[in-house]
Amino acid sequence: MAEQENREAKIRGRWLLAAIVLLAGALPAASFANAGEAAFLQTNEAEIARLNQTHDFDTDDPLSVFAAVFAALDDEIEVLPSENYYFFRFLHHGV
Repeated sequence: MAEQENREAKIRGRWLLAAIVLLAGALPAASFANAGEAAFLQTNEAEIARLNQTHDFDTDDPLSVFAAVFAALDDEIEVLPSENYYFFRFLHHGV
């Protein structure tokens, strides 16, 4: 009898812990929404669409890659204090 109650208490404790973890994960998203910023959301559908995109620049030509990246940037960017590097990434043929 006591063993059954102990097992049920452990299960309730695990569910409570899981709920706390989920709520803690939701708090940063809620704070972004409250700050007037849209929360970042990326769906699997969008990721698959990005993988299937093709680009018309040659990755073997650094100037072609630079031109494509530079054209995709906003008019003004913020260079963070990382030794004046601006990091970026892009997908090319699913890689």
